[in-house]
Amino acid sequence: MVSGHVASLAARTAGDTTTVGQYVEELENQSIARDAFRAELERITGLPADLIERRLAL
Repeated sequence: MVSGHVASLAARTAGDTTTVGQYVEELENQSIARDAFRAELERITGLPADLIERRLAL
């Protein structure tokens, strides 16, 4: 299943190189939003975001 998904993505990227740029931009946006959320969480709770993340993962 995953290999078929990767092959499909590779085929699309080979045909249209702007696809890679779109994925990179989207990942960048998600990274910025994640970092902002973590900072706000730390500010509000006074706890390190890593600690909160570990506790939620239990």
